Amino acid sequence: MTLVVYSSVILLFLLYFCTTNHPLHLFEILFVWFMIIFSHENFLALFSLNLKWIEPSEEPQMITSIVISRLFFTPAIIIWSIGRFYRIRLKSAKGGFLLLILGLLVGLDYAGDYFGLYTFEGMKVWAVILEWSTILLLAFLMQLGYRKLMRIGGHFNA
Repeated sequence: MTLVVYSSVILLFLLYFCTTNHPLHLFEILFVWFMIIFSHENFLALFSLNLKWIEPSEEPQMITSIVISRLFFTPAIIIWSIGRFYRIRLKSAKGGFLLLILGLLVGLDYAGDYFGLYTFEGMKVWAVILEWSTILLLAFLMQLGYRKLMRIGGHFNA
């Protein structure tokens, strides 16, 4: 049941993500997407699993849901939030939007714990907030670095 609901929500969001107009270049989206996956999986492997903060479920459908979430849903949310961030004009609204996205990502982690995808053994709230804050910061830095690199190379003007 969890796999069906989770996959349906992810599919709807990915359809929305793929059909909307983005202020980011396609290669920029792909680069940031893969770097988010890389940094998130490394954090998961280094801290969460080695320190036994998270215990993943043993059921195959739950593992499939975790993989779908980590590879598609989470990067799509972060890329979407980067695109929306650049469309917001007020600085206070930008800060509030980042806090909203941070809350959404932390809430998704705790929803995974609630639905049994994994269980938080020693994971504290501050560690989850620190994880997502770091990943959001890295995503923004990677996106800015990619734009700077492409402008220096003169490949596109975005």
